[in-house]
Amino acid sequence: MMPKLAIDFRSEENRVRLYYAAAVSLFGALASRLVASSLLPWNDGGLGLFWCGAVALAPLVLYGWRALPAAAILAVAVEAISRGGAPGSLIAATGDVIEAVLAYAVMARFAPFDPRFRTQDDLQRFILFGVVVVPALSGIVGVLLVGPHTDMHPLALWFGWATADATAVLMTVPMALVWVTQARVRGPRWMEIAALASSACWLLFMVGWMTPGLALGVSTLAVICLPLAFWGAISYGRRGASLSALLIAVALVGAARYGVMPFPHFALDGERIALAAMLAAVLIGLLVVAIARAEQDRQQDEVLEGQSRLQMMMESSRIVPYAKEGPHFLDYTYIGERAMAMFGHSMAEWQKPRAWINFLHPDDRERMKRLAAAELTPDQDHEWEYRIVNADGRVIWVRDLFRVDRKVDGSLELRGMLIDVSAQKQRELDLEESRQELETAMKQAEAANRAKTSFLATVSHELRTPMNAVIGFADVLNSQAYGALNDRQRECVNDIAGSGRHLLRMINDILDMSKIEAGKFPLIEEVFDVGAVLGAAARFVTQEIDGKEVSFATHISLGAVGLHGDQRAITQIVLNLLTNAAKFTPPGGRVELKASANGDGLTVSVADTGRGMSPETIERAFEPFFQGNDSNVSRKREGTGLGLAISRRLAEMHGGTITLHSRIGEGTTATLWLPPDRLQ
Repeated sequence: MMPKLAIDFRSEENRVRLYYAAAVSLFGALASRLVASSLLPWNDGGLGLFWCGAVALAPLVLYGWRALPAAAILAVAVEAISRGGAPGSLIAATGDVIEAVLAYAVMARFAPFDPRFRTQDDLQRFILFGVVVVPALSGIVGVLLVGPHTDMHPLALWFGWATADATAVLMTVPMALVWVTQARVRGPRWMEIAALASSACWLLFMVGWMTPGLALGVSTLAVICLPLAFWGAISYGRRGASLSALLIAVALVGAARYGVMPFPHFALDGERIALAAMLAAVLIGLLVVAIARAEQDRQQDEVLEGQSRLQMMMESSRIVPYAKEGPHFLDYTYIGERAMAMFGHSMAEWQKPRAWINFLHPDDRERMKRLAAAELTPDQDHEWEYRIVNADGRVIWVRDLFRVDRKVDGSLELRGMLIDVSAQKQRELDLEESRQELETAMKQAEAANRAKTSFLATVSHELRTPMNAVIGFADVLNSQAYGALNDRQRECVNDIAGSGRHLLRMINDILDMSKIEAGKFPLIEEVFDVGAVLGAAARFVTQEIDGKEVSFATHISLGAVGLHGDQRAITQIVLNLLTNAAKFTPPGGRVELKASANGDGLTVSVADTGRGMSPETIERAFEPFFQGNDSNVSRKREGTGLGLAISRRLAEMHGGTITLHSRIGEGTTATLWLPPDRLQ
């Protein structure tokens, strides 16, 4: 797609630029009209229905199809000025616009180019279609329209028509494009306007006051100014090239019409063709030189910009470039000036022999000597890390990135960068220290946990014997083996026995948890009737909650299903779930036990209508010794908080899981799941 400028008539600045573009196009069009009419194969040029679409082509290329009305107005204005008659001017302007529209459509479709002519490719596309293809097609149309009304040979008519069109396009369009586009960003300067005004005066002089006596001087001046034109192309770029070419072309054509050098016999078709070729060569040559200079300037600007950015990056970062000569690579042949600020040593010290070795930290010196003595492979990237001692005694960690290259004369040179990584290295050292501290703390915590587990197991084991004795003697007293007891004594003995059994259960829980955490809780696996185990657990809990006004229901639809596992562990899991449910269910509530088995495994669920748990409590419910933290739980804490923790560990030892589903005020459902490979 062909780039084009935007038109915004609401901006005064854009309106000024549009007027400027129209003035430049008008000036170029009038100048090329003079040249093109002189190159036509007839003297008066009056037979031409439309002399050239260049006057309307420039606005279309600049602004696209939106500029079509402006292009038409400009074409009418130019034709009216050059022809004088209104009907003929209107017809010719119509032809100009049609030709410009076709030319723009062809170039936009097949050869879009940047109107700034930033590259040689842009100029080549414009010349191929705008100067060669389109004028050739226009010449064919001219032969078809004008040929029947003249006695000229069709080939001569076509060639003259196409040559005049090509010259006019070459003189008008590039000038309008480059002058307008280059003034678009900053607006036209007064020097540019002065140059255009002076050129307009030159054009008026060539048209109104040119005489045979002045023709020789004008022609000579044009030839002499050719070197100046190329100097203008180099110094002032594409604007200088296009304007210089137009002025020279006007001068040479004006002088040639009076039979003055370099083409004294201008009336002859051969010299007319030679003049057109010379004008095209001058203009194209000037544009080529100007574009080449612009490309060179852009490349140089890019190089300078890259160097500037690299310099800024070097100065703003802690990077020092350097170079060392082979084969030993010990002495610096170049070191960046930032080395003095970063390491504190003067540039003279860096240039001394073996400066690199002398600046190394003593603990790194021997290691780096061995690395430097090893053969460094050319054309490969290398990376070292070592410490340099600053002039003030500080230690700086350095990452040395370098590459060994072979120069033209065959010698080796090491080129690299010294990067201060002290901050990063300190972070790495701090991270390593933190990691070691964390590892030490973890080892200490594991040792403390093992000590805790061993202590609890030992204490729990030692407490069992006296606790059993307390419970046994309480039972003996309660049996009245040593005499009858009154009611008060019997009540006290029952309290002693109940409290003893409660403490024994706590001791058993602590001992079981200690064994599980130590990995010393063996599973005695066998195949047993899981329905019978669940029924026995339900009957035991029924006795426990008797008198609490809590209803208990069971729905065990298992049939004769065997389970391969530790019967004692499964019984303990179910009892823990049932006793928890009964403990947290208020009077009038309900506890329900359900069990089912299918291809997905064994599922045992215990649901209650108790106070329920919050999501935060559910997340911590399986932590050892956790007994709830809900604000609405006002009961006195009972037990050790190990029941759910032990149950989950035992379920996981069987390859299963325990999950909780609960909401405050709606009760809790605990679900035990065991995998299908446990069913028999």
